[in-house]
Amino acid sequence: MKKNLGITLIELLVVMVIIGILALIAYAGLSGAREQAKVATVKASMDSLIPAAEVHYLVSGYTYSGFTCPSTISDACKAVYTDCTCTEVAGTATTWSVTCSATGFTWTCENNGTKSWCYKPTP
Repeated sequence: MKKNLGITLIELLVVMVIIGILALIAYAGLSGAREQAKVATVKASMDSLIPAAEVHYLVSGYTYSGFTCPSTISDACKAVYTDCTCTEVAGTATTWSVTCSATGFTWTCENNGTKSWCYKPTP
């Protein structure tokens, strides 16, 4: 009798299906991680608004008047989300606010006169 050392077409198809399922699972897991990385990038750049505002406050004679969102913040947001817009409420003597938003993402940093913080606004 002759020994068959090859593989059958069915065996090959089963292996290909298993590889396809594993690739689909890996892709689904990585796409969520990719979105989390985008959000973390924008949050990190926006967190630098607080020190920038405090420097402006000290240099401007203890007022937030004239404080604007540095272009590096909106540039960082646009590098991650092409439709990102950063909207600022012009600084007053004691308050300031900047919100960056894109499809599926909104993050706000502000000072209410006593405290500065960044947060995700509730819808």
